[in-house]
Amino acid sequence: MKKQVTERALAARIDRRLNKRSETLRKCQRGSRWYRDLGKYYIADMSVGAITRRHIDLEALAREEGVLRAWEELS
Repeated sequence: MKKQVTERALAARIDRRLNKRSETLRKCQRGSRWYRDLGKYYIADMSVGAITRRHIDLEALAREEGVLRAWEELS
């Protein structure tokens, strides 16, 4: 059985990893006018002030960045 990790905790892990590269994980609210363009989560590069990735799959990004272990899953 895999250990459950909350969405908030996983987003915090990813954000800490991205901050080392001057990037940040942002969450777009569902009612926002930008939600359709950006998705629920997106990545912004703070050094240039631009959005670098949109429509982020949180669990896939966490595995890509190495912050979600094999025995963990998004709850």
